[in-house]
Amino acid sequence: MCNYPGDGFKHMTTDEWKRKKMSDVPQSTTHAATDTHGAHRTRSTWGGNWKTVSVYLTDAKRIDPPTKQAPLTPAEPTAAETLATMAQDLKAQNPVPTPQTPRQHDERIPSRDELHEMKKTAAQGVVIVAVPQLFPTPPELADRMVALADIRPGQRVLEPSAGTGRIIDAIRRNAHGYAITAVELNCNMAHRLRTVDGVDDTQQADFLECNGDLGTFDRIVMNPPFANADDIKHIMHALKMLKPGGRLVAICANGPRQNDKLRPLVEARGGIWEELPSDTFIGAGTGVRTVLLMLDA
Repeated sequence: MCNYPGDGFKHMTTDEWKRKKMSDVPQSTTHAATDTHGAHRTRSTWGGNWKTVSVYLTDAKRIDPPTKQAPLTPAEPTAAETLATMAQDLKAQNPVPTPQTPRQHDERIPSRDELHEMKKTAAQGVVIVAVPQLFPTPPELADRMVALADIRPGQRVLEPSAGTGRIIDAIRRNAHGYAITAVELNCNMAHRLRTVDGVDDTQQADFLECNGDLGTFDRIVMNPPFANADDIKHIMHALKMLKPGGRLVAICANGPRQNDKLRPLVEARGGIWEELPSDTFIGAGTGVRTVLLMLDA
């Protein structure tokens, strides 16, 4: 853990650092190696606008980053590479039927035209989501959710609508010593999640059909599907798996049913109900109004 006055760092005393609570949870940030310094970590805290900032403790011993460049870790597949692999797998698993035996339409499986567009877009480095009701969590929002979750070493963490793994990536960036269980309905995405370091168990299943088989968890971080108020069902189902003293952080639609069913529950437990900007998921192709919520068991 390094401690130095870097560019954009927030200057604080040790006492100020220790007094950080709930919505400004102290964390650590990993800085990648560069030509001038090696990989290292610094303390970090909430800096507003879904971003964290590194912290320099002015009354603590100064520890500069190492000068020797740390060994590079193997690069993970890019989003474009992941989509290209998914497209190839889907095409292999769902061959074009002959006219004599037409295939029954399954809305969860992209059409030939959608697969073709996915390949073209993947080659251009642009992400297109072809899975219904999949709105990947923006990285900045995922980091904010993990900060609110306050994941600690030894805790069991559940991500019940894992999708492309954005929230899991944020957990890997901002926490350590945890055990993650991921649930994902789409078989190709579930297969990809099984290759991700840090995920202890991946279940390819409908989360609403998962009951005592998953066990209970200290932390649940989730971005459930919104259609037909499914987010209410998923969040209420997840609360059944939360250990006493545990914490749930979730995204839900900002609609009348969510305000009627979920908001009173959050407020009764002294949690957080934070309306998000309308362009939060614009990168996923939707302007749906959403809320970030947090509550403890």
